[in-house]
Amino acid sequence: DEWLVEQSRIRGLNSQAPDPSATFSVSGREALRVDAPGSAEEGGAGGHSVPEFPLPPSSEDARPVAVVAGLDISFVKDSDEACACMAVLQSPSMRPIGVVTHSVAMEEPYIAGFLAFREVPILSALVRAWQTCRVRATDCTRGPDGSTILAGLGGIEIKLLPGWEALAPPPARAPMDYASAAAADSGRPLPKVDAFLVDGNGVHHPRRCGAAVALGVLCGIRTVGIGKELHSFGALSRDALLRRAARCLTKRGHWMPIFDGKLEGEGVERTGACMQAGSTPRRPIFVSVGHGLSLEQACDLAAGCMLHRLPEPVRVADLYSRALIDKRSKAKSG
Repeated sequence: DEWLVEQSRIRGLNSQAPDPSATFSVSGREALRVDAPGSAEEGGAGGHSVPEFPLPPSSEDARPVAVVAGLDISFVKDSDEACACMAVLQSPSMRPIGVVTHSVAMEEPYIAGFLAFREVPILSALVRAWQTCRVRATDCTRGPDGSTILAGLGGIEIKLLPGWEALAPPPARAPMDYASAAAADSGRPLPKVDAFLVDGNGVHHPRRCGAAVALGVLCGIRTVGIGKELHSFGALSRDALLRRAARCLTKRGHWMPIFDGKLEGEGVERTGACMQAGSTPRRPIFVSVGHGLSLEQACDLAAGCMLHRLPEPVRVADLYSRALIDKRSKAKSG
């Protein structure tokens, strides 16, 4: 019951309003919405009248997305041991500039519909470590690949790859009356992340409170949920939705909205999008708003980051966390 109350509170703070302060086509590859009729079972609006959600004009200070991050957690097989990873990439090149990792033992059990309570405390720690960290020469070690490694952050490790400095704000100027250079070294902040892509769902959730929603609200950041598989609830059928996608989607980055009108007391509501992720629509991904942007912006962002099936920030976080899990397993067995 406490978790249900907390989900309701978070949902009340969630924003799906278009954000005019940034443009989300990170590489010039805007996602294309495909409108096609479909039944409620297919994730369509059925016979209901569906309102349009046009993007507002960008504000004068709008700027392209420069830095994006992906978050994922990989698990040791048959264990509660896990490795959480946040990969930070430059756009539009999708070149990694940093990785934040934390090896943990999960404290909460997995319960369907309540994944946020298991994973968000860990993911939010990675986000806050990146946001609050200051790089000082005395606190760093150098990796053999030229990386800068910061440890001693409560078990969290930050690895900065060559070139990160070009995207970081300049260090703060110290007052002239500081007693020494060491005292004046407040450190250099890390590059500001414009948006975070989360392995999991956002508002595409029975109570509109997936992990991407909770993370965005609690950390005050723009988030997008990236589902590798469809989370089916209500009248939504995975097989029917995939049949509809096969009819309608023709190109990577094309997407069609998923509707759910089964929430008591409410009408037709868009909960996410089915997006073609390869040369055919056979294995789509499922994009949903987390917090701080619209579905159109979320889809543009996901499509712009897509070099493979998964958007690159999530793919890199997934690969990196799996590699650390494998390394740990080999060390234990050896």
